[in-house]
Amino acid sequence: MKRPPKSTIRNEMKIQEEDLYHGVALTQFVEHASYTARNKASSKHGHYLVNADRRMFVKYRTSEGTDYSFTFSKAEMAALAEDLQLPSAKVYLALVCGGASIWPLDRSEIETIIDPFGAKQQWIRVSWPEGGSMRVVGSIGELDRVVTDNSFPSLLFAP
Repeated sequence: MKRPPKSTIRNEMKIQEEDLYHGVALTQFVEHASYTARNKASSKHGHYLVNADRRMFVKYRTSEGTDYSFTFSKAEMAALAEDLQLPSAKVYLALVCGGASIWPLDRSEIETIIDPFGAKQQWIRVSWPEGGSMRVVGSIGELDRVVTDNSFPSLLFAP
């Protein structure tokens, strides 16, 4: 069997920064007792179908400070809106905040802070002040809850 040129192998094996941070989220939910399967939900990077009935987008950001800003393109918003239109699907966002934590959002929280059905780019900002709890605000609103360190992946597998 003839091997492909070395340059082809190297490009296929290159580790991207996003792969490292997405891997953090993937590892946590794959090791959860309720996990059974994961597939791609679309061609969008970080868009997964979990246990056949849960759709999850994983986004990551790194930060030099205590704020993590996430931008969602029109195409990502369209894919998220498609998920939200599926009546039986449980839809989640997993916001990976560097090496600090993962902020999970469920369907109602997503729709509280961003407008997935809008035709424009959206944003979410997670703030984690030193000694404080994480808070989240988005293009159209903010959440009134703070996140605990053990919220992910438990929220993903809630009934």
